[in-house]
This record gives sequence, C-alpha cells and structure tokens, in this order.
Amino acid sequence: MYLKHFLLSLIALSVLTFSAAQPLNRSFHRQPINLGDQLLPTSISGSWLIGGSAGQYMGYPVFRPWLALADATGGLLWERYLDDSFAAELGRVNSLSEDALGEVFYVAGSVSGCDYLIPGFIYMLDKDGQALWFKESELFFNPMATALPLQGVLVGERGSGMVEWHGMSGQAVISSDFSGQFGLHLVQMLTTGLNSVALLGSSQLILTEWTDGEAQITARIQLENGKSIARAPSGQLAVLAGEKILLLDDSLNILHEQSLSSYGDFRKVSCSTNRCYVGGQSPEGRYIALALDAELNHVRTIGMGPNYNYPSGLVAVENGFVALGTALRQETEATPFSAPNVLATSEGSDIFLRSWDAEGTPAASQRNIAVEAITVDQYEVLSFPEPCYNSPDGHMQGQFSGVNVEVRNEGPATIGSITLNTVFLTCWSICYTQQNISRTFEGLSLAPGESTTLSFGDIQTWPLPLDEMLPLCIWASGPDGQLDDDFSDNTSCFNVVVSDVEPANSLENIVVFPNPASGWLAVQYPNPLAEIAELKILTPLGQCLYREAVSAGLATTQLNVGQLPAGLYYLNIQNERGNTVIPWVKK
Repeated sequence: MYLKHFLLSLIALSVLTFSAAQPLNRSFHRQPINLGDQLLPTSISGSWLIGGSAGQYMGYPVFRPWLALADATGGLLWERYLDDSFAAELGRVNSLSEDALGEVFYVAGSVSGCDYLIPGFIYMLDKDGQALWFKESELFFNPMATALPLQGVLVGERGSGMVEWHGMSGQAVISSDFSGQFGLHLVQMLTTGLNSVALLGSSQLILTEWTDGEAQITARIQLENGKSIARAPSGQLAVLAGEKILLLDDSLNILHEQSLSSYGDFRKVSCSTNRCYVGGQSPEGRYIALALDAELNHVRTIGMGPNYNYPSGLVAVENGFVALGTALRQETEATPFSAPNVLATSEGSDIFLRSWDAEGTPAASQRNIAVEAITVDQYEVLSFPEPCYNSPDGHMQGQFSGVNVEVRNEGPATIGSITLNTVFLTCWSICYTQQNISRTFEGLSLAPGESTTLSFGDIQTWPLPLDEMLPLCIWASGPDGQLDDDFSDNTSCFNVVVSDVEPANSLENIVVFPNPASGWLAVQYPNPLAEIAELKILTPLGQCLYREAVSAGLATTQLNVGQLPAGLYYLNIQNERGNTVIPWVKK
C-alpha cells in the first residue's frame, strides 16, 4: 500500500513539468473584446488549457468566462463558455488545475455585474470540455482551486483563509479556516503531491496535507508580499515574495534568495527542469520576463513586446517559455479588465498564446496585414440637442452605407483569413458601454504584396457623445488566427464632420439589451422619440404583462424585468408612425 501511495505521488508530481518544442503565435479573437486569464499545460499530447473572457461592452458589460483546449501548435481542439451560473457578466477564470490521474480538469472563477457581486463558480470537466459537475461557490465570490489527484479539489477564496475540500463528486468533505489562527490571505494554491498542497498567502507560505477528511499543517514560513509559487528545477519550491525570489526546501528552509528589485516588479514564476522564468514589468513599465538558472540567478532579460500586453499567464518549457495574455493595440500598465478606459481606447483585444525560445526570441507569425484605406458609398451624421449620460450638450448618430476596406499583405506568407473590427464609444446607459462590430473574412488567398478590397457592409451607430468629428476606424486582427507581427499599420479611419440636422421619427432599428436580460432591460431608440409611444411586454401568447407610455424626446427606456419568470417575451413599441415587435429572453 505504501509503495502504491509512493508511485501515485511520483505520477502526480510528474504532471507538474512540461515540455513543448512547437513555437506558438496564436490569436483567439472570439468576440470584439477578449481577455486572457489563465494558462495550464496539460498531459494531453502537449496541449494547453486556456481560460479567459470573451464578450463585448454593449449596454451592459457582458464578459462570459471562456475556456479552450489548444494543441501543441495553438490550434483549437475545443472551446466553450462557462455560463451555467445565475449570471455571467464580467466573468473571469481565476484558476485552472488538472488531475491527470482522474483525467479531469477543475476550473474556478468569478462572475458579477458592475453594481453587484454573486458567488463564483467551480467546474469539474472531462478532457473534452464536458461538465461532469458544476456548482456555485456559495460564500466564495473570488474562488481559486487546485486538484487533489483522485480525491477531488481544494477551493479557496482569494484574499481569505477559508479552504474547502470537495470530493470527486463535488460534495464538500471538510472546510478549514487558516485565517483565524494563522492570518492567511490566500494568493495561490499549488498541488505538490498526492495529498499535499502549498497555500501561498500575502504574508506567509503554509504546507498542508489532506488525508482521512482532515487537514494538517506540515510547515510554515513568514514571507513579505507573497505573489507566486512554482516547483523549482531541483524539485524544491520557488517563491516570489516582495522584491525577491526564494528557493525553499520541503521544510520551507531558505536555500537561496535573489533580489529582483533592480530588474522591475514581478508577479508570476514558472519553472521547467532546468530554468525558471518570472514575468512582470520593468521600472519603465514595459512587460518583460527574466530567465533564471536552476539556482535562481539572473541569466537574461526578455522583452515581451509593446503590443503583446497584458500578459497574465506564463509557463516555462524546456526550450523557453509560453505566455498567455491580452493583445492590445497600445501599451498599458493597467489590467485591462479593471480599467475600462484601457479597453475604450484599445479598439478591442485578442487573447494571445505566444512562445519565446531560450535566447529570448519570440515566435513570429510571418503575418502582417495593413489597412490602407476605408471608402464609404453614403454616409450621414446627425446631431441632436437631447443630452445623454456622458454628453450634456447633446448626442449624435451616424449611418454609413457601403463601407469597403482596402487591405494589403505586408508579410512574407499568403494570408487566408482576417477579422475586421470597429468600435464606437457610445453614450453611457447602464455602466460602461461600447458598440463593437467584428466581421471575419475567409478564403482570401492574399499573396505577399497583394491588396484586396473587402466589403464591411453598412453601419448604424448607437447614440454617441456629441463631438465635432465622427471617426469610423477599422482595424484588422488575427491574420490566419495568428498575431500580427506589426500592429502599427493595421488601422485606418474615415472621418466625418458632424452636421446639425433634425432627427427622424421612425421606430425602426430599435435595440434592446442585454438580451438575455436578468434584472433590467434597456430599450435604445435610433433617434429621440418625436412623439409619445406605447411600450408593452407580451408573452408568446399575446398576454400583456406590462404597459408604459414613453415620453417624447427620450432616447432610452429602462425596464425592471427582474420579477418576470425566465422565458421568451416580446417587446411591442407603437406610435402613430408605426409598430415594432422585438423578441427577448429573460434568464
């Protein structure tokens, strides 16, 4: 029995190391705005488990947690949204963990709206991404998880000392509070053996054993500003704490420490069998990685590129390292998700998966698409005196018909597909809003040096803050599903001077959002109403559940639909000029 336990422990530890020979340069552009969160090497033929968010700012911030399994080259094996929670707005993936012996993944994350919090989520998934069980994390709003091989999963709350053990079927086994006696504020959990887990807190590191329905502490050390933990090349523990990286033995004695303060501020450490990498920012705010040898001494500094930020996940491999993150079109020192103004100027974002070799050379995609010009057959921009939330002097709307985009292949490889994108910063409605449009073009066969004109179609903007100029800017992303090697030439704009014209009075092009809705439903009219309209909520059988008179001059109506049962409904808007019926879903 002891031999079996020992062998299983060795197997469990073996999955903590990973090697990959394939260079990676991939772009996962799932929605107009995408955020990379977590990256996990798996035991499935060199594949990568990717966790992030995909969505858009459209009236209400809708970022659904997104999960994908990519092969060794970055190609998608499967992908899915993690949206079984009561709400999925502002969803994030906080942690990924694999039980290679049980052949399952554990995923933990958080969801919320911009004005409320709800419990996070925990999934147990098979290797095909199918949920074996899902549960909300009850009192945990910001949970993380790590697998106990063949025994279930530990779930903890970031910033708290509460840790729960859930069995393979998802049932709670025990709950242990490390905050009262030890003052633990959890930062990261790392499975180090079949029953052992390291709990890294902001001021300490605790080694624990979980057996027979009990938790025991085997070692503990005080630290300053704990940030990240990994298995070192020697099999010991590498810990980022404060401005140092520490090498600790199994009893948490300090074997070696190295100051990193002169190189910058670092948040993530990962190690292979011969080297460690730490990721962070230089004193100037540039995103960098440091290569460290087996004794954690500095070997070289690697720039991660001005356009490949914000890097959030870093994994050391035998021939370098791989990073996951959010590719923005401008530099930023802030986390994109927590700084909406970053996304407001980023014109969207890609989730990137990219590798750097041992010499610090990034994998190139050999793709460089340039947007050379935008032409519009017809356009009209109207200004209105009625104010909107963030534009007290009035607002404007634009109509663009026959939008065409000329693109040129500036790279050495033929390009088969690209995505064209545009964004407008709308009048605020509920929280922060954007209007994003993305269209993908396949089968291009665009040879190096060749140009082509792509039909983007028609664009009707939502109400926008009043300005003297309305720019229609379109940028290209994800050529052949890879990152553009040069971001500097992939955007062009068509600028229109705003004219002062009276609004139309049609009920066409009315938009309702979010759809599905949970608490509130917003009705956005293309122009402020010139006369009173009647608004009704109807069931599929025509029963009227709600009626309201909408005053002239309004551009938006907010409806409280939280009391309605889940299901399909119809919104009917009628005045003397017409009648519009719009289906929507209450979740």
